[in-house]
Amino acid sequence: MTMKHDQSKPRFSLIPVGTLNAVIRVLEFGASKYAENNWQTVPDARRRYYDAMHRHIDAWWQGEEEDKETGESHLAHAVCCAMFLMWLDSNLVKPEQGLAGVGAVMRNLAEMAHRKHGEAESKTLKYAKCGHGLKKELCHFCINEANQ
Repeated sequence: MTMKHDQSKPRFSLIPVGTLNAVIRVLEFGASKYAENNWQTVPDARRRYYDAMHRHIDAWWQGEEEDKETGESHLAHAVCCAMFLMWLDSNLVKPEQGLAGVGAVMRNLAEMAHRKHGEAESKTLKYAKCGHGLKKELCHFCINEANQ
């Protein structure tokens, strides 16, 4: 008998069929208009995406089915805003954290940037990698360890 131990893994099959397509189209529109993952660096992002999410929900609630600029569902836009807020809550400093969370956030963002840079560069160049899998002289973590 074949076994597959996936009981504790996320069940993406529970997502209603077809609902993510509109969300992905909204994300692609934003990536094309601004830049990929531009939403991660928007100033005052938590407030702005919270406001935007509610504007889209309100427009939908008042009977406006599609966003005029994209032609996509206002609910798809609201889902994108909610996902951005979820990411921001996990990766950025919240006002109540004050300066205590800044170091952790900077490490998260640096790690993401270096990981992306390292992956892109590792496909084309050969170089000495550090223990984090990055180009040693560019690794934020190795540089900080050497300076301590």
